[in-house]
Amino acid sequence: MKKTLLILVVILSAISFKTNAQESIKSFIGSWDYECIDAPYEYSTGILIIKQKDNKPVVEVLYNDGTKIVAESVKIIKGILFFDIYVEDNPINIELKKVDANLSGKVLNGYNEELIITASKKK
Repeated sequence: MKKTLLILVVILSAISFKTNAQESIKSFIGSWDYECIDAPYEYSTGILIIKQKDNKPVVEVLYNDGTKIVAESVKIIKGILFFDIYVEDNPINIELKKVDANLSGKVLNGYNEELIITASKKK
């Protein structure tokens, strides 16, 4: 009996965790105009395209010159979206949190500089 109860609790916990993860992904899905003022000019503005594919978050960064980069290591932990990109062979770590109707966060570039990034949802 105890074994059956334990299995039931584990299954319910897994279902609950998956549901919470999907809900947090849904809050980020869409196209977002981003701005990172202190980044080099060509990377300071663009579009973040956040979607879900095979129940996993996917992030694409579209720069104003048309270049598109697909992010790596995309994950959402406690309502914060984390992902990595490479710009000119330099690793860039980005974390974003939903604040009201916008995204706000920080960028850690390859030189260990922390920059502020904000994004608003495209209409």
